[in-house]
Amino acid sequence: MRDGDTYLAGLRARPRRVWLHGDPVGDVTVDPALAGPATRIAELYAGQHLPEQRELLVGTADGAEVPRALTVPRSRHDLRLRAEAFRARAEPQFGLLGRAPDFAGTALAALAAAPRLFSEMGPRFVENIERYVAWVRAEDPYVVPAITAPQIDRSPDGAGTGAVTVVAENADGLIVRGAKMICTSAPIADEILVYNPPVLRPGDEPLAAVFAVPVDAPGLRMICRPPLHGPGTDPEEHPLAARFEEVDALLVFDDVLVPWDRVFLHGSVDLSNALHRRTCMPLLVGQQAGIRALVKLELLTGVAVAVARAVRADAYLHVQSRLGQAVAGLEQARALLATAEVEHGTSPEGVVFPGAAQMGALRVLLARQYRETAETVRAIGGSGLVMRPSLRDAVQERAGDLAAFLPGAGGLAADDRIRLFNLAWDLVGDGFGQRAELFECFGGGDPLRVSAGGYLAADRTALLASVDRAVRPPTPVRA
Repeated sequence: MRDGDTYLAGLRARPRRVWLHGDPVGDVTVDPALAGPATRIAELYAGQHLPEQRELLVGTADGAEVPRALTVPRSRHDLRLRAEAFRARAEPQFGLLGRAPDFAGTALAALAAAPRLFSEMGPRFVENIERYVAWVRAEDPYVVPAITAPQIDRSPDGAGTGAVTVVAENADGLIVRGAKMICTSAPIADEILVYNPPVLRPGDEPLAAVFAVPVDAPGLRMICRPPLHGPGTDPEEHPLAARFEEVDALLVFDDVLVPWDRVFLHGSVDLSNALHRRTCMPLLVGQQAGIRALVKLELLTGVAVAVARAVRADAYLHVQSRLGQAVAGLEQARALLATAEVEHGTSPEGVVFPGAAQMGALRVLLARQYRETAETVRAIGGSGLVMRPSLRDAVQERAGDLAAFLPGAGGLAADDRIRLFNLAWDLVGDGFGQRAELFECFGGGDPLRVSAGGYLAADRTALLASVDRAVRPPTPVRA
């Protein structure tokens, strides 16, 4: 398995075509905007080798040690080990890295464990996905997913506009052209896993391709959004943004050749959509993403409580009510994750997955709860989130003014109050926090589709039977 130094050396050894602020980026490990995100990923790789974490983070597959995410769960115990590993990976970065290596690693392990689906494309496609995942397990590259098509025309007639499209095939592979709108961490990754959400329709066959390409593939370009915080951001003023901002990029495929051995599926709308119905990928990825989001929600809920206590706003009944709702939502998420392990299922291939009903409910809950708790922090913090003097003022000649007029309640020093409100602003007010909130609302898919999908997938038999019993009371038994 890789360590952090090996990961960074790999980035330097493989130049990729990245643009930021209109200029090409050379070495992403030293670029002021990309070096920080690369360092955070390197820390995750380094964590795999810490003696105190190795047993938790490392599993076995193909007879070798691999990151836990790349293993296939075969028992409820395996699900529990994965949950513990995902939490251990998420806690040091407060769940703020939405596309850590665990995400795509989990997706790939699930796909490789579903040979029946890929066999419908032909035997070589089963071999392709199994060979690729075996290579990922052996080399431990940083793989990130590219899923969403460009947001050009969202009307029904405009679906697929600009999407990655197979424009030709030859003896060497597929030629693809188009774009993926947002690929988090692509500029600091090693590999891109390309697939689609389950929304393709008849006629979209050229879009129905699942494949992997290296980041330095000829014809692949990446255009980054501007950083939300520039180089030199003070970690005391922006304690989260200075350390945990992820880089998002538009991926442009300009007649990229995808070798046949990296093509896992193409030309079948039914099979492309079936990735989300006939494999364990959504449920296993949902466990990883749900635990990461839960860790992030724990921080946000803690901030809501701390801000309320800092100004004694929690003395009011309506504030207690909002905080109680935030805590209740947090406990609901924990309960759903725990129950999903108990209500686990087993696929025809013997893959054990968390309960589908619970994981579907969790996706709906987390998106809503994060948004509501963020709004609670904003409501409680109010103007205090805006009036945050620099910490430098707390130690210079103006320190007396801050100590007199901007301390917290209960003896909270002015500088400690400023640090707390800086943290709150990073999470719910600043551009970094706004992106973090959007990620939780939309990172798991369109909230409307997610909620509707939960209804359509639910077993409504018992619910309707209960209604039937109520509207058709039994005939009274006569003595």
